[in-house]
Amino acid sequence: MKNNKSNNSYSNDHLFYEILVRIFTVLHVADLAKASMVCKAWNVASRAPELWKTLDLNELGMDLPLRPYAWFGEHSSKKMTQILKYASSLGGENISCLIFNYYVYLTNAHLISIAERTPNLKMLVLPITGNISKFGVETAMRSWRNIESITITEMFKNVNFFEVVGKYCKNIVRLKFTCSFEKGQAEGIVKYIPNLRTLIIRNVMVLGGEELAQTPNFPRKCVDGILQVESESC
Repeated sequence: MKNNKSNNSYSNDHLFYEILVRIFTVLHVADLAKASMVCKAWNVASRAPELWKTLDLNELGMDLPLRPYAWFGEHSSKKMTQILKYASSLGGENISCLIFNYYVYLTNAHLISIAERTPNLKMLVLPITGNISKFGVETAMRSWRNIESITITEMFKNVNFFEVVGKYCKNIVRLKFTCSFEKGQAEGIVKYIPNLRTLIIRNVMVLGGEELAQTPNFPRKCVDGILQVESESC
């Protein structure tokens, strides 16, 4: 009799857990963090791996101005630190894709903090503004050794970025640029990321495909992709 009660209790608890997880799939990151504080059962459900495959910081449930430096300043920086802390505490090793809000002002502290808590990250989408040093990039990439894909913005297109990525991220196979792409970036890729398979350049100015083709050892398939994007943009 006791076994039956125990089994029924387990079934009810598991059903309650599944229901909570389904509900939590529609919550924004900030709301999910709040839900985790309601009670133990909600906290357990808020840590379900399926909720944290992607951490999309475009979906914070807040009204954000759509302009650069929208999150600039001490108050905004602390708010971002808190969001990253809660999200990484709940999702942590389950997070494989991290998408920063395009207009977030990113600092070394933000980048390093989230990197140290998400060691299994495979895909990273970076914002366009911030103050990140080579030390910050190097510390983050040392934690993200399994990363395979990075979306690069104006703030991160320096050749030093490719050097650090090539040093620590041996699995990198895909880069996407949302900023200008010039010969210096092509040479940086050839030198530091020779195993790149896919290069995507969207709606930005690029140097001529013929010039890229003349860059020693630059993958032909990447050149073809750039030629295609270039013709579509004209």
